[in-house]
Amino acid sequence: MSCHEEAVALQRQLDELNAEIALREDYESDSYHRLLEDLASITGQLEHFNLSTLEVETIRILKGLGFTDADLPRQVAEFSGGWKMRIELAKLLLRNPDILMLDEPTNHLDIESIIWLEGYLTTYPGTVIVISHDIQFLENVCNRILEIEWGQISDYRMGYKRFLEEKEKQQSVRLSAYENQQRDIAQKEKTINRFMAKATKTKMAQSMQKQLDKVEQTVFSNVDITIERGDRVAFVGQNGQGKTTMAKIIAGVLPPSSGKVETGSNLHMSYYAQNQSELLDLKKTVLEVMEDKAPEEMRTKVRSILGAFLFSGDDADKKVSVLSGGERARLAMASLIMRPCNFLILDEPTNHLDIYSKEVLKLALAEYQGTLLVISHDREFLEGLTSKVIEFRSGSTREFLGDINYFLERRKLQDMRAIEESGSRKVDESTQASSKPEGEELRRMRKLVQQAEREIAKLEQEIALIEVKLSDPDFYAAPEFVDTNKKYAELQDQLIGKMEEWEALLTRLEG
Repeated sequence: MSCHEEAVALQRQLDELNAEIALREDYESDSYHRLLEDLASITGQLEHFNLSTLEVETIRILKGLGFTDADLPRQVAEFSGGWKMRIELAKLLLRNPDILMLDEPTNHLDIESIIWLEGYLTTYPGTVIVISHDIQFLENVCNRILEIEWGQISDYRMGYKRFLEEKEKQQSVRLSAYENQQRDIAQKEKTINRFMAKATKTKMAQSMQKQLDKVEQTVFSNVDITIERGDRVAFVGQNGQGKTTMAKIIAGVLPPSSGKVETGSNLHMSYYAQNQSELLDLKKTVLEVMEDKAPEEMRTKVRSILGAFLFSGDDADKKVSVLSGGERARLAMASLIMRPCNFLILDEPTNHLDIYSKEVLKLALAEYQGTLLVISHDREFLEGLTSKVIEFRSGSTREFLGDINYFLERRKLQDMRAIEESGSRKVDESTQASSKPEGEELRRMRKLVQQAEREIAKLEQEIALIEVKLSDPDFYAAPEFVDTNKKYAELQDQLIGKMEEWEALLTRLEG
């Protein structure tokens, strides 16, 4: 039924009800009250239609969405899928609901129609809720952004560009906190390495070792990898080190030569191989490939997902055989995510992708809520995408808690440390440490070490309390955020200074 027919039908029902009510005199009966309720309901529905201007408004909206005068008398069945979507959008706008919800409304629109829709929505009298990946459209239409990320909803009462600036500011603060944490870790590692032989003599050294055991685990023989629910992991290393083989074993494509793979309950895995795009059926269209992969509940989202992977409008009708290497790679990725999964394994997913396509893929993966495992040599692509790096090297693996930049920094630091340690051993052999303190001096030094350890513990407690606040996205908009963040940085600096003081005292005490 068209909007015009619906409005006329409602008006007819209203006239019939008014006529019947005029004849009734049983004002206290239940049936009379039901008539009044029906009258109120239909009157409310008709408020969204202005019959005197409905036809004019219909033509205005249809033309705004790209239809010409010649299109108006045509049957709906004559139009393609994209134009039918425009007709459905026009019907929705004509109903003028109090709350208008639009899911990717620009997917089937050209630039002129998008500009018209932006103007229409900015003056819309009701509430408009939009889901869209069109940044300019969001900026022009929205004055409030709700971001859904990692199972949380953050409310930003601002336009889209200001939201991006605010989010970048928050990420900068989180990065600063992360960098401070890494400085603390580096300092503790340095101390433990220096006092490794005598570390068990102090509670502080034991505490440091336990903290670092939670951060990193080194495996020197028999690969032992644990991937928890929600982890975002990168496999890195030179070619031929076994990254792809391990991914295939985890995905169940290859059996392990020894050992076993243990999976959790309710695991739904999808695997993207290096040659995934070569497995596409060249005779099928882009849309057919997607529909073949889509379960029933996902069929209505096929075109939205294609739009997210840069296939819009008539692109859906292209044959796979005419697509470029990059387009096939994008299609293979899009078809992979048609079947819902909570563990996604990607082996060199950026092969054949241009810069913009890589950005699109990275953004999509950043929003992915499941467990992610990526094999890639692309540093820029991995940057900020994963929170754990597993390096394959010389027949063993090593795990680093951080993104690719943290891994590269640590590898550089470790190599330098190895050189420094090999050099320091020669110095230590030739120049013995000064004699240990004795008597009163020994007791004084022990008290100073214990005092430093208490101060370190206190600083770590204060830092932990602030980190709890910083884990709440709403806190970044709080008035006390700036002062708290400043205090957090100061406490981190104090902790590093106190650790260095403790290390110097312990060096003197141990002789």
